[in-house]
Amino acid sequence: MELRGRWWNGSWGRMARRDIWLLFDGRLWRVRGRLGGDEGREVSYDFTDEGPARTMVDRMMKTLAGA
Repeated sequence: MELRGRWWNGSWGRMARRDIWLLFDGRLWRVRGRLGGDEGREVSYDFTDEGPARTMVDRMMKTLAGA
């Protein structure tokens, strides 16, 4: 999958770090989120259209702002 965007909350450390990736393979959009650095918990959401995928990125970024 091709990386189309990457965001993080600017915090270092296992408990504070939050990352979001937007990926595309020519057909499927995937939004991945990770809480807690390299060994943290990950979630991913798949979309067939870019708009809903970017909406999920925005939603996750707003959630991260309060973390």
